[in-house]
Amino acid sequence: MNTFNRMFGSLIALAWGGVLAGCLLLVWDQNRAFSIDTIYLKSTFDIFAASRAEQILESIVIGALMLPAVILLGAEMLVHGGRRMEGRQEQRALEQRVAIMQKQLEDERQRADKADRVAADKEHALKRHEDRHDEPSRRWRFLPGAHH
Repeated sequence: MNTFNRMFGSLIALAWGGVLAGCLLLVWDQNRAFSIDTIYLKSTFDIFAASRAEQILESIVIGALMLPAVILLGAEMLVHGGRRMEGRQEQRALEQRVAIMQKQLEDERQRADKADRVAADKEHALKRHEDRHDEPSRRWRFLPGAHH
């Protein structure tokens, strides 16, 4: 998911948790009620619990309803931190691979330079050999007056 979707989901989870936390407050504080009074709307929200057992049961239900939001927020925080650590580890691994590849490249260049020098030395030796054998005074003569 991209950043916007993750942020939107986290905000929805936070709002859901806030609403349920308000409901939990209303369960345990029986003297409190949530009311909206305007010219066009009059609304009062209260949760009645006749006994302590009902309050505990309502708290368990509210906790169960709040659980998915808490899990989502916790997972989002852990995944984000884990990705950051993974990114650092991947960065280190990438730097190590680059260093190894640079060393291999340098070794390959040195081998190629050495091979070029050996080939050039062989070519130079072959040319010197051919030059010596092209001189008339250095040729073998089996018969007097015979020239190649």
